[in-house]
Amino acid sequence: MAICSLRCRHGGQCRILAGREDIQACACPSEWIGYLCQIENPYLAYYKYKVVLILLTLGAILLPLFLYGYRHREKIGEKLKSVKSIVQEKKREWFPLENKEEEEEISSVSTASTAKDLLLDYSV
Repeated sequence: MAICSLRCRHGGQCRILAGREDIQACACPSEWIGYLCQIENPYLAYYKYKVVLILLTLGAILLPLFLYGYRHREKIGEKLKSVKSIVQEKKREWFPLENKEEEEEISSVSTASTAKDLLLDYSV
């Protein structure tokens, strides 16, 4: 049995080809290439930069949208309230309620003052 004499770097493992004890090679991790695993894999580095670039681009797009929504949440709440009241009026026209308690519950939701109040009413 032969002993593998290569000094593989960066976690590479020295391997001997089965049936050919004179051929030795390093089995490198995916991050490294080369005879002794001494060269950083350029393809992997390229994909790392690509992922970082995509994440930065998404952050640059989503952050302003989030800040706009956060700063204008009161206006958005008012718009939600007006849309909600219109929908409820149409609902009453098309599907008249037989139960008075249901009508009172719906009217209490339509008088909510902000989007936060609307969300709290539906978190049952």
